[in-house]
Amino acid sequence: MWPIRIIQIILGLVLVVVAARLVWVQAVRGSDLRQQAADSRVMPHVTPTQRGGIYDRNGVPLALSQAVFDIVIDPANIHHKGRAAQVFADVLAGDVLDYYEQLVKPSHYAVIEQQILPEERELLEEYISDLPTATEQDRTFKHQMENLITFVLDYERIYPEGELAAQTLGWVQRDTGEGRGGIELYYNEVLKGKPGASTSERDVRGNLIPTGVQREMPAQPGQPLILTLDVQIQRYCDAALAHAVEAHEAKAGAILVMDVASGEILAASSYPVFDLNEYQRATEEEMRNRALIEFYEPGSTLKPITAAAALDSGLVTTESTFEVPYRIQIGPDEVSDAALRGTWPEANLTHIIAHSSNVGTTRVAFTMGREHLYRGFDRFGLTSRSALDVPAVYPGNIPAPEEWLDIELSNFSFGQGVAISPVMLTRAIGAIANKGMMVTPHLLKEAPGRDDVGAVWTRQEATTPATAQEVSAMMHTVMTRGTGSRIRVPGYNVAGKTGTSEKAFQGLGYTDAYIASFAGYFPYEDPQVIIFVMLDEPADVYYGSVVAGPVFAEVATYVADYLSIPRAH
Repeated sequence: MWPIRIIQIILGLVLVVVAARLVWVQAVRGSDLRQQAADSRVMPHVTPTQRGGIYDRNGVPLALSQAVFDIVIDPANIHHKGRAAQVFADVLAGDVLDYYEQLVKPSHYAVIEQQILPEERELLEEYISDLPTATEQDRTFKHQMENLITFVLDYERIYPEGELAAQTLGWVQRDTGEGRGGIELYYNEVLKGKPGASTSERDVRGNLIPTGVQREMPAQPGQPLILTLDVQIQRYCDAALAHAVEAHEAKAGAILVMDVASGEILAASSYPVFDLNEYQRATEEEMRNRALIEFYEPGSTLKPITAAAALDSGLVTTESTFEVPYRIQIGPDEVSDAALRGTWPEANLTHIIAHSSNVGTTRVAFTMGREHLYRGFDRFGLTSRSALDVPAVYPGNIPAPEEWLDIELSNFSFGQGVAISPVMLTRAIGAIANKGMMVTPHLLKEAPGRDDVGAVWTRQEATTPATAQEVSAMMHTVMTRGTGSRIRVPGYNVAGKTGTSEKAFQGLGYTDAYIASFAGYFPYEDPQVIIFVMLDEPADVYYGSVVAGPVFAEVATYVADYLSIPRAH
């Protein structure tokens, strides 16, 4: 009797445990388990979104997202795998063995090909539709190919112009779909849109249950952008810059073209360059945006800003004269002029700017003092970050005036020892062309359908109209009787400034490496366009008037004709 009693007790305990477990499962965890079961049947799927296109000011596409498809197949249910592999090879021109390796995998999911074009999809569908049906085996094979292949939509970013404005546009990282560099990064949130989502209820084999749960939230496409760039001007600048860099065996270069009154950037060229469609192959040197982001020492192209600061200080006028010898001593350091061999007993500001005298500019700087010079740099936007719409824009590298030594006051006045970007210099010189009003350089012209996109491009007075007119006249004298007198734009009067700056290297100081540059605008009487040219380390001659000036003239001549700018009477 006792063994039977023991067995009954054990069975009773087991039943109690089972009953308790059933109560736990059904009453306590029932809701969670039912949800898990439903979730295992409902398959989520992210629907990709089409990134907004980028266009130039005339509607020419610079960046587009075209539809592409991944070919997904259920290899476990394809009976004739070798025949299927041959179909893919015949249409897609891939390796039949590669396709076969995907088809023999013990899986219900295999990606046969990625990012095929719509026309390739159409060819494959037509090819399968035309498969023979003479035998039962043929009919079965065709049915499987028609029903076990899925085309999964995706989008591929393409750049129709290839290298054009590559550093300015930036690119899209293929694995993340996020913008990297330039416009693609700065306006990424506008361009990328919002992916959609869909859910579908499927059985254990992954087949769709027609009466099951089906939900879909459509993708929201990204917004397009229209830039201020002009493809024709940009293309011409890219070619002119590449030719100049190669002709002078320079390390690199940049060209910037900007509308004087609005700040719209018509072209921003950097060299070396890379193809945006193959951005993975680009080197760090090729990705550097030398026109909009990179800093350099501007040299004598900064002298017009020093002249404006001096006039605004009230301590120097156009009638002020200075004794300008060939060289002067400042403590243990010496400042000299490249061309002057004697002494100017009475040089005024126009003479000093026209002939680009470092000694004369130093005399002017010491007359007004470091506070006034710094104030001039500040008013012309050289100490602050501009609202330029590209990533990584920084203020100019100019120390506070109380930190300046005497030799730094001298050097800063003629553009050595300070670091700014070409776009910062172009903005500053543009203020002189624009009657003292400094505009904000920018690349976005319009974001159709988005009133909330784009900054208000600010304008601020950098100097008085009177000072701007006087300095502009000095820059015109540069082109008629000064260092730029050999630079000609047929049919137009030009105001400009040449620049030749020494390069400093960390740990080495200044070496025998130079940057040749030129900044100018035209027509002098009614400025419309300002152009900046820079060549980094030309191997032959390195003077801005000889190396950069002719490139300016070439680009200006083209731009004037292209924009139909009225000639001088």
